[in-house]
Amino acid sequence: MSAVDPAAPARSSPGPVPAPLPAAGPVPDAGSGRIPGLDGLRAVSVLIVFAAHAAIPLPVGAGTGVTVFFFLSGYLITTLLRREFDRDGRISIRNFYLRRSLRILPPLYLVVLIAIGLTLTGALAGALTWLGVGGAVLHFTNVIEVVGDPTTIVPGLGVLWSLAVEEHFYLIFPFCYLAVRRWLPGWAGAPVFAAGCLLVLIWRVVLLFGIGRDPALVYVGTDTRIDSLLFGCLLAVAPVAGLSRLAARPATALAAAVGGTLLVVAGEHLPGLWSAAVGPTVQGIGLFVLVGVVVAAPRMPLTRLLQLRPLVWIGVLSYALYMVHRLIQLLLEQHTDLTTWPRAGLSLALALLLSLGIHRLVERPCVGLKDRWQRRPGPAPHPVRVTTRADHRLLLDAASDRPIG
Repeated sequence: MSAVDPAAPARSSPGPVPAPLPAAGPVPDAGSGRIPGLDGLRAVSVLIVFAAHAAIPLPVGAGTGVTVFFFLSGYLITTLLRREFDRDGRISIRNFYLRRSLRILPPLYLVVLIAIGLTLTGALAGALTWLGVGGAVLHFTNVIEVVGDPTTIVPGLGVLWSLAVEEHFYLIFPFCYLAVRRWLPGWAGAPVFAAGCLLVLIWRVVLLFGIGRDPALVYVGTDTRIDSLLFGCLLAVAPVAGLSRLAARPATALAAAVGGTLLVVAGEHLPGLWSAAVGPTVQGIGLFVLVGVVVAAPRMPLTRLLQLRPLVWIGVLSYALYMVHRLIQLLLEQHTDLTTWPRAGLSLALALLLSLGIHRLVERPCVGLKDRWQRRPGPAPHPVRVTTRADHRLLLDAASDRPIG
């Protein structure tokens, strides 16, 4: 999915100017064309997933890395939609799906072809089925996990379950967001997203404690994981002036970021079924604070750490890296006698190299087509009431809205 064009000047309503609504979403420093720290957070998340699959012990597992990806995706997508509606008075559904298709599908299909080739040649152990290939191509790998036979999934592409969750969510979310904005101005729609998070929490509790659903199935279900995206959506629309004030004080900003991080870690370590039922909610609350402070405090030491060049570079490659890392790990597991750490180091180097090639040769050129193909909006059908002038200083570049894979 791509980011929007740089902000256009806000349109003003004729006559008296109404009192501004509270700003929706934390507003980063106006001088940057990026949201500082988010590429770094992506890098940390994909490295957590990589380490978990490489059997490297960490305080959290792959599930936490994916949850962070979900949150960032929801936050960025909603920010883009909110800004488009504020600027134009409408949302181009066609442009939304065009941008998302150009960013997601070409790299995905290339990785699927690579996995098929490795399996057909015997380089990767396993069998191919039409169901598994269809699940990878049409985004229902997680459905196969829940109601089908997981052994039919294309070898090395089980990680695509999370991309399926995202795509199911975004099949309906733009329409839901547009409906909310038409009925509820600005941040007034925040309770709708909060209610969605609560409903998913209740549904998980019912499934796990009432029906006895397997926690492994709850982990990959679209209906049981979309609250991690909704928490990000909530951050993008909520009136979070308190977070901005908190971020203005370095000590309190750092304390809030540490507190948010501890909640994210704690959510994975709740006892028994509570980890599967309530853990994503605890992590969503922690990420709400952590990401909110990181965005609102670009000069905070933690944010500066997340802006280190190696982390930003890995964050830019995170989509391709997420999709290919398990393929590389399996190849080395099946064809070498390397121990855990050497195998992890070599697989990371090879996965980064392959991801770089996919990014430069496929992902970046395809994303560049959006400016040629998407339609430019005409004049807004009615004057648009904006929130605050500061809210319109938020600029996102194309790398800021990257799918998790």
